[in-house]
Formats: sequence, C-alpha cells, structure tokens
Amino acid sequence: MQDLDARVWQLIEESQKLPLSALQLDLLQEAVALADAHQRIDLGIAARWDLMVVARNLLRGDVLTVAFTWCLAKYDRDPKPFHGQDLIWFYQMVIGQLANLPDVPRRKLEEMLDDLGRRLRESGRSLAPVYVTRRSIAADLGDPELARYDDEALRRCRLGQGEGAFGDLRDEMETALFLGEEEKALRLGQAIVQGRRSQHSAELSADCASLLLIPLWKRGRIDEAKQLEKVCWRSFHPEQCYYWWHGELLKWLTLADKLPRAISVYEACQKAIHAYTDPLSRLHFALDAGVLFDRLRREGRRRLPLRLPEWLPVTANEGQYSVAELGDWLLQEAAELADRFDRRNGNDYFRKQRQQRNELSNLRPVGE
Repeated sequence: MQDLDARVWQLIEESQKLPLSALQLDLLQEAVALADAHQRIDLGIAARWDLMVVARNLLRGDVLTVAFTWCLAKYDRDPKPFHGQDLIWFYQMVIGQLANLPDVPRRKLEEMLDDLGRRLRESGRSLAPVYVTRRSIAADLGDPELARYDDEALRRCRLGQGEGAFGDLRDEMETALFLGEEEKALRLGQAIVQGRRSQHSAELSADCASLLLIPLWKRGRIDEAKQLEKVCWRSFHPEQCYYWWHGELLKWLTLADKLPRAISVYEACQKAIHAYTDPLSRLHFALDAGVLFDRLRREGRRRLPLRLPEWLPVTANEGQYSVAELGDWLLQEAAELADRFDRRNGNDYFRKQRQQRNELSNLRPVGE
C-alpha cells in the first residue's frame, strides 16, 4: 500500500516539475489509472486535480470532462475526501470546453449552467460564476443578447475580491469585441497598451494583447500594435497548444505585411492542430489562416516550402505546398465547421464570421 501511495505521488510530483506538455498529461493519466486500479478514491482525487488543471491549459476538453465527471459523482456521494476543495472553477471550464463541440446541444449547456447555479445557491454563494461562464460562451453560441444580459448581471453582482474567474479582463475584452464595441475593448486594455499589466501571467498578457492588435491597426495606431506584438511573441509556444490568440497574431502579421513571419506562424500553428483539437478551435484557426492565404493569393504566391502534418488532406510536392490547394482546404474546413455550429446555435453567426474574414484583408488602417 505504501508503494502504491509513493508511486502515485511520484508521478504527480514528476508532472509538476515539467513545463506544460503532453508528457505532463501522460504522467497524470498514469497516476489516475494506478489509483483507480486499486480503488483508491483519495489518490484518484489527488491525481485528477492536477490532471484537470493540465488538461484545461492544454485545451483537452475530452480529458478534462471525463476527470471532472468522475470527481463530481464522487463529491455528490461524499464530499469529505475532497477536504473542502472547490469544483466550481472546473465546472465552469468544462462548460466552456463543451460549448466548443457542435454536437453538444445548447439545451445541455443550459442544463449544466442551471446545475452550477443550484450548487452555488445551496452553498450561499454568488451566481457570478454562472454569469461569467454564460457570458464567455455567448460568442460560441453566436448570441449577443445573451452576452449583454450576463454582462449586465455581472455588473449588478458587484463582484467582490476573488469572485471573478481567471482571465476576467480577457473575458470582458472578448465580450466587448463580440458585441462590436472595439473602443470599449481598447479602454479595458489601456493598461496593456501602456505596458502596465506586468502583475499578470505572461500567457494572460499575451492573450489580452492579441485582442487589441487589429483594433489598433484599424485606427492607424501601428506603433502601439507593434509593441503588443512583442508581448505576444514572449508567450508564443504553439508546440504546447494552439490557443485562439495565436490566430489574432497571425491576422495582424498578415495585415501588417509581415508575410514571412505570418507564414512561419501558420506553419507552427498548423502543426499544433491534432485529431483531438476541439472543432471550435479548428474553426477559428481555419478562419484566421484564411486571411493569410487570401493575401498570398492576391500577391500571386503559388507555392510555399512548409513542413506540415501528414494527416493534412493536401500533399506536398518536393516539400512545396500549393497555396491554392491549402487555401481551398482551409475554406472548406471553415465552411463545414461554421455550418455545424450555426445549426447547433440556430443562427448564422459563423457564416457571417467567414464573410468578415474575407473582408478583413481589404481593409486599410486609418491614414493610408
């Protein structure tokens, strides 16, 4: 028994020493399997707690959801082994990840939000996590009215210290941009533009900074956008995971006529897309990469020397990929995924997103 405890904790501690990676995930899944094989709920909780954090940061919603479902079932049966640990944050993350799957109906997401609200009320807590979560998935649902409702609900809540979810500023900025309120997003991110957000994690700063690149570019504030680009590069590690903000960087580089760097970013991000990458992340990437390929076609580029995954339905000829073939595949990928999400959501939001990306490369910043 002591050997079992020692081995599970060894795996957990080994994973904690590693940078964010698939290897971390493998070690923690091994720890979970070992604990479950010996029916040790206490060790299963400990291993899954770290596993859920890593899975969330790697956007492995599949792994996160399975681990969370196990924890929630055990918690509802007997909360004592959790020693007061709170599942609410993970519940929010699971709902967010499930919203990225077009086969998960909106009804199911609403049921989970209702259950989250019930748990919060029963524990005498604020409903702020429900509003934060629902506001954050409003764009995934293509529902601006939902975003406005929960944004107002959050203001009424008057969140106290520690009530907000991680990335609260990012969520507010994303909501403003989703609602077409670019000036508000720039006001919210003023401290980032001025380089005064050092107290936050590098990843969060890059995430927020990336959201402001295009709004600044549109207004001719090119020098400020270039400074934020530097913030983004410091956290650009697609070998760990493809994050949506990488697409913002890709669009900015394209619009700023930094095509060699844009092509390099596309290559790195395309390698980061895997079979387990959720469909909404794939859609965002296809939409954003389409901006680059539209520009390349306009400039007459015919082939690119790239090293891309073998699973791509487009093949290379002597290490050179056809710009037209890659661009057409990205357009097809975006169209098929947009249709799936629009059917789930009952609107045409993502079809309009395709149109907006097509129009983006025609824009020029103020003053040109």
